[in-house]
Amino acid sequence: MTPATARPRYLIAGASSGIGQALARERAARGYDLALVADWPPAAVPASLIARL
Repeated sequence: MTPATARPRYLIAGASSGIGQALARERAARGYDLALVADWPPAAVPASLIARL
């Protein structure tokens, strides 16, 4: 992939709830590459969001 065609990448902290989750959902819907970080067990991140990754 060249820089002109590369998709944006996001590191989102707090993806299990609140603003972090909303941002992760919005970016996933746009097809961006995501790295999600949470201090809760993985079960706290909604399966519908993980499925998009």
